Amino acid sequence: MRLRFNKKAVELLNEDRDFFVQTNEVNNLDPNKLFNNNNPIHLEIGSGKGDFIIQMAVKYPNINFIGLEKNETVLAKALKKAQQVQHLTNLKLISYDAKELLTLFMPHKFDQIYLNFSDPWPKARHEKRRLTHPNFLKIYQTLLINDNCHIEFKSDNDSLYDYTYELLNTNQDKYIIHYHTTDLYHHLDEYNNANNVATEYEKKFHSLNKNIYKIVFSYK
Repeated sequence: MRLRFNKKAVELLNEDRDFFVQTNEVNNLDPNKLFNNNNPIHLEIGSGKGDFIIQMAVKYPNINFIGLEKNETVLAKALKKAQQVQHLTNLKLISYDAKELLTLFMPHKFDQIYLNFSDPWPKARHEKRRLTHPNFLKIYQTLLINDNCHIEFKSDNDSLYDYTYELLNTNQDKYIIHYHTTDLYHHLDEYNNANNVATEYEKKFHSLNKNIYKIVFSYK
């Protein structure tokens, strides 16, 4: 069910001084300057209500995390959750459109990117809006420190998984698939799956016995 629009969301976000990064007049931002250390920085694109990115920040205090979410009403939900966690200094939240990431951030600053339960945009005419479309993959490659850095993709959507896997697999001159599964929760003993952190959508669909897809890839 679509979250009801919160007309106070922007006000709630802008009042926060710990987690929310105002970007109205920002471009070519060095994400390292958002934190008081030189730890690795991981970016989640489409962080939703924040379950994943907040849990990751708690679990890995020596990594800095940025959650990007275009919908300010949704991001305000994530902010409230973050504010309830004590001593959380390695998390920042940003409201921005993923298409404009190269305007927002300096290149080659992120150690890892997460694409969790992105909108599948199933209609063919909307293909370019999919966050695993080649146009977006070029953006991520520019954001990552180098081509060895990983992108983790998770989804419950069969078509988006098929689209993404086929794109990566048929372009092996550009991409390296390090791991993939069509049923994450039946393969928790593989790869790094034992350390899996679930998103809010992931919890919902797994509880309904829907299989969860995962792909980990990098660039050549």
